[in-house]
Amino acid sequence: MFRCLLIALVALSAVSAFQPEPLKPEHQVGINLLQRALGVPTEKPASKCLVCTLVVGIFEQVAIQNGTKGLNVLESVCATESWVVKNLLCPAIEDVYKDALAEADKGASPDAACRITIPECAQNQCKLFDGNWPDTLAYTPPTYNGTIVNIDPFVGDLTADLDALFELLTNKHFVKDITDHLPTSDSDGDRYSTKPTLRGSNWRGKDCDDVSDKIYPGRKSNSFGADVDHNCNGIVGTDASTGKSWEDELCGDYQPLGFGILGDSATAHFSIPQKLLNPHEWAQHALKGSFWDSFVHPLENEFDWPECGAWTGFPGNEKNCPSSGFPVSSFMSKMRERNLCAHRDFQNLGVNGARTPDLVKDHGLVLESLARNQLNDQPMLLFIAMIGNDVCNSHSDVASMTSVPDFEANVLSGLSVLETQLPKGSHIVFVPLAHGTLLFETMGSHTHPIGVKYPDVYELLNCFENSPCAGWMNSNATIRNATQAHADALSAVYPKIVSEHTYDNFDMAVAPTDWTQAIFNDYIQGYHGEPKAVIEPSDGFHPSQTGNMMLSDFMFSWLEKQHPDFLGPINPNNGKIKQLFGDQGGF
Repeated sequence: MFRCLLIALVALSAVSAFQPEPLKPEHQVGINLLQRALGVPTEKPASKCLVCTLVVGIFEQVAIQNGTKGLNVLESVCATESWVVKNLLCPAIEDVYKDALAEADKGASPDAACRITIPECAQNQCKLFDGNWPDTLAYTPPTYNGTIVNIDPFVGDLTADLDALFELLTNKHFVKDITDHLPTSDSDGDRYSTKPTLRGSNWRGKDCDDVSDKIYPGRKSNSFGADVDHNCNGIVGTDASTGKSWEDELCGDYQPLGFGILGDSATAHFSIPQKLLNPHEWAQHALKGSFWDSFVHPLENEFDWPECGAWTGFPGNEKNCPSSGFPVSSFMSKMRERNLCAHRDFQNLGVNGARTPDLVKDHGLVLESLARNQLNDQPMLLFIAMIGNDVCNSHSDVASMTSVPDFEANVLSGLSVLETQLPKGSHIVFVPLAHGTLLFETMGSHTHPIGVKYPDVYELLNCFENSPCAGWMNSNATIRNATQAHADALSAVYPKIVSEHTYDNFDMAVAPTDWTQAIFNDYIQGYHGEPKAVIEPSDGFHPSQTGNMMLSDFMFSWLEKQHPDFLGPINPNNGKIKQLFGDQGGF
């Protein structure tokens, strides 16, 4: 999908604006490997053509707004005081797309300019702007209570982010670290990190000791005594009046329950910053180094925002998240408020592109990254939320989707593995596949940030065979409905498994099948919001920041009513914990 553009404009520019030494050859090799690790199909000629169409389309629209030429815009951007732009971004664009910009400056549409100048695109018939160029449409972002929603933040500590990236690129094992979905910075090998990005503490609780593999979030066994925070929940020391450790006194009778979720890009809160695809944003900000530097942090999280999302978003993190008009309140944070002894005991194992075969294939690409010791750790509530990719890929026929028998076999194989990993007393909740026909129904009449209608973007992606979901993101209602029928058939597997199978170490439940419709209805009826605000604007596919907050509220409310035991006990000592230990070290 749009990851091709992200790499063309960002991945090669993920280095310092503080004038570091030029990249060494091994760094460039590392960046190329990072592209492949992120799943960018750089070897496909069609991807090169897709990137060209988008790049030229953006530059030329900025030129039209400013009464100049696309090549002049390129020159101005390349003069920006940013090492990122001067040394990586601009050489990449000048090498591949400069001739296409020149053709567009003569009046050719971006589609035609790419066909004329790039040999691999000469026979390409895919189009985005042909027919209406240069007349494009203005993108109007949704608002809620006077706040423009789903606007991107400028996030991260640039120095720390760049240090982490260079550490990664000089580590010859980094491709394996990334593809295993484990923290790339983890000295003691306990699968928890002190660094936020690159599968670190944005994804799972922050390690409070990266030397000992017996100290990490969620650990039950304590080999060190009361003065060592063995589980990183910030509760340490001894109550002088009783001689008992504060951990035993405040948590002993109220067993904390960890939280985890296995899922796909929606679980991880995938969101391409819309400013990257919005010519109006470029016109305002692209000549500022901070515009480009702000992409380093999300790049290191694979353009996922788990620290902002429905499942593991950090409370109080609003300034670092896309705007929604709502405070960040995730399932994890709501669960933590029930029992502060579970602080930091969370894992977001969302993987872009994951589907049920990834629970088991190659020893389980998703399950292998779960950090839980059956003997030494607390039990946990674990969601399994493969909500789309078993029907979603770049093909629209049902034959290309996971079959019902294979889906059931994949889930059962995953459960067999979890039976050997999860401590006794754990719980599993299955999230049915989404009601994806709502995507086209909601976005079909709206304008994409790049200046065309969403159906035009969907059809371009389908033409290039780069769509994340050709079945749902499709102008053909018959195809959309067939995709939904198959998704419903796969979802029906979950209640069948719950009724036919039992396990010693966990029980199971299935979330409501209408959860997708419910979060739309909650936002429209309860908050009088615009439906399009629930969907991520850049790809028109994933839940937006707004959609994530609606999802968090819905799922927690449902589980609280139907399976309160799955949430663990409410700890009456929470007030005492706050009094003694404050924010418990934060997230």
